[in-house]
Amino acid sequence: MSNPAAHAGDAGSMKIASALKDVPVERIVGPGSDEVVKIGSFWQTQPVLIHFLRRFGCRICRGGAMDMSRAIPHLQKAGVRVVAIGLDHLGLDEFVDGGYWKGELYIDDGKRAYQALELKSISYWQVAYQLLFDKTVKKSLGDTANVKGDLAGDGLQLGATLALDKGGKLLHEFRQVTVADHPSPEELLQRFGIDPSVLRGGVKGARGAEEGGKEDTCEGKECL
Repeated sequence: MSNPAAHAGDAGSMKIASALKDVPVERIVGPGSDEVVKIGSFWQTQPVLIHFLRRFGCRICRGGAMDMSRAIPHLQKAGVRVVAIGLDHLGLDEFVDGGYWKGELYIDDGKRAYQALELKSISYWQVAYQLLFDKTVKKSLGDTANVKGDLAGDGLQLGATLALDKGGKLLHEFRQVTVADHPSPEELLQRFGIDPSVLRGGVKGARGAEEGGKEDTCEGKECL
C-alpha cells in the first residue's frame, strides 16, 4: 500500500546510482553464474526496478512483495529488469519457496546498500504504535491474514523501492515511512511509462495465490 509521505527522490539525478554502483550483493535468484555482483550492473543495459526489502519473514512484507509482483511480468515484457534485495538470509528459503517475489533476488549482507541510501530504522515503540494505530499498517495486516510470517531478522529496518533508467538516472524513489508502505503495481508500471490497465486479470495479490504465494494461515502476533 502506498503512503503519500513515502514518495521522495530527485528525478533525473545520478546521486543514488553513484552511491550504489560499487556495492556487492549475493545472487540468490538471477541470471549468470557469478555468486556476487555489483548493484551497478543492474542498470548497465536496461532500466531496472530495485526493491529493498525489510526482512524475508515479515508477513506484510511478503504480502507487499506479492502485490508488487503483479506488475513484474509487464515490466519484464517492456524490457525492465526487476530486482529485490534483502538484508540477511533469515527467512530466505521460506520466502523463495513461497513464491512471494517474481523477480530476481539478492542479499546485501552487511546492509551496505541500505547504509548508502541512508534508509532509516525505527524503534520498537514506533513498530508497536504502527501495529496498533496506523491505518495503513492495520489494513495491511488484514489484507495479509492468510500469509505466513515469523519474527526472525531485523524488524526495525525500513526499505525502499527505486526506479532507475538505463545508465542509472533516477526515475522515482519510494522510501518506507511505515512497515507496510510499498508502491502499488499501478505506480510501478506508470514509472516506466506502461499503461496500468494491463493489470486486469493478472496475478492475485496478498489474499490469493494464483501464481505462487502460499495461502498459509497465520495466528498471533508472532507472524507480524
